[in-house]
Amino acid sequence: MLGLASKFAEKMLSNKGQSVQVTVIEVLVIIVTLYVAMIVLGSLEPVMDSAINDSSNLAGAKDSLTTNTGSAFTIGAIIPLIVFAMAVIGVIANVFGGQE
Repeated sequence: MLGLASKFAEKMLSNKGQSVQVTVIEVLVIIVTLYVAMIVLGSLEPVMDSAINDSSNLAGAKDSLTTNTGSAFTIGAIIPLIVFAMAVIGVIANVFGGQE
């Protein structure tokens, strides 16, 4: 996920004729994807809890999956904020930087 975020940030910083509208749409796609993924995984967690006993060999994998997914969403939720901040900084730099 961080590899995707770094490629996205690289693309935004390259400024190869990309319009602001395209950047806004890309940020919205990331936000909607995270939202849908949270809904899907939130729906699956109770099913996993009921299907896998705590004494099963898969119990550790289930707990690990839940913990790692939560960490990924915590990091993933920050990415759109960083991209938005980069866009604001870019607009300010273009307005006050005297870009030719």
